[in-house]
Parts: sequence; structure tokens; C-alpha cells
Amino acid sequence: MLEALVSESSVAEEQLRRERDSLRRELEQLRAAARGSAPQPSLGPDQMVIDLTDPNRPRFTLQELRDVLQERNQLKAQLLVVQEELQCYKRVERGTGSCLAGELGTSHLFPGLV
Repeated sequence: MLEALVSESSVAEEQLRRERDSLRRELEQLRAAARGSAPQPSLGPDQMVIDLTDPNRPRFTLQELRDVLQERNQLKAQLLVVQEELQCYKRVERGTGSCLAGELGTSHLFPGLV
């Protein structure tokens, strides 16, 4: 009985050795193939590789996105100024207040509107 277990164990051990050796050979082949392929370019900290076939790839550069966000923020600020001035003019129209050029502190932003 014990001899059967030892024999079974040695058979399993031999199979595992063969599988290990096979995997080592496959690994060496893959490493050799990787060495033969084109070297990967070294990228700086602000660079990345983009797959042109990826439908989810970035469409704009980082600088273009910064410019768009800056323009959006400027337009938002202008919108707020115009809305405040509109409220001021509505108060004047109702007779409940006055609208002075320096009241909103924005006359320097839009001199033509005051």
C-alpha cells in the first residue's frame, strides 16, 4: 500500500517536472521573441502611448483641454457679470434702486455695458 502511494507520488512529481520544463522553454521562447521585436520608446513623464484604433482614446491634447477650460471659466464669469447687471437694471426699471457704474465692481470688465 505504501509502495503504491510512493509510486503514485513519484509519477505525479515527474509529470510536474515535465510541465515545469515545458513552461520554462515557452518562457524562453517568448523572451527571445520580445527581444527580437521593436524596442519600446522611452516616454517622459508627460507623454503616453495612444492606440489609434481605440475608440475611447483622447481626442484633444492636454493644452487644448486647458485652453477650453480657461475659456469656459472666462465665459462663466462674463455671464455672471451680465446677470448681475441685468438684475441691477431691473431694479432701476422697477424704481427700487439705482445702478451705478461702480456698484457691481465690474465696470472695468465690460466698459461698454456701463
